[in-house]
Amino acid sequence: MKYPNYSRYQKATAYLKERYNLRWIAFGGLSMGNTEKIKNDLVKTHSLSELRSIKLNVNAQLDRYKQANVIVPVVVFILTTTFSLITSFTSAISNTYNDLFSADKINSYKAKIEMVQEGYRLNTNMVTFIMFFVLLIACFYFQRYFWVSLMNNIVCEAFDEKKSFDENVKESNKKKKVQLPNRLKL
Repeated sequence: MKYPNYSRYQKATAYLKERYNLRWIAFGGLSMGNTEKIKNDLVKTHSLSELRSIKLNVNAQLDRYKQANVIVPVVVFILTTTFSLITSFTSAISNTYNDLFSADKINSYKAKIEMVQEGYRLNTNMVTFIMFFVLLIACFYFQRYFWVSLMNNIVCEAFDEKKSFDENVKESNKKKKVQLPNRLKL
């Protein structure tokens, strides 16, 4: 059996992406047909020890993503605190504008509205910009987590199938060896 050159790859998922030409699919899912093809090809072209090393590497990646899920609540807490402070400061600024305009009767009501709206627009643009990038990063992270989880399941299934196949082959070879002397005696 030809052994693949693993030294080029730092991660098993990179090896699987290149071997099965899964470039942009790494941020999404696989169809059922592709999943079955990959599993069958892994069983046919890799030995049990190769599948074990691929499985261990993918499991390590999956564990890293699981550990990173602890960070998500911390990030959500920080963002929630930041946005609540922005809301508080926005309301404080608008109250300051109200006091300023009530003290100064020279400015018209329209100028007051425009100034308050400009303050809201600046804060809204900043919050929207931050939220867009946070949501974009979160989407990529969870899609990648889904893909690594899917590859973990495929490799585990291929490993189990190869292991049971090898065990069946060993048992049939043992039976043949046991039956062969019995046939010779007859």
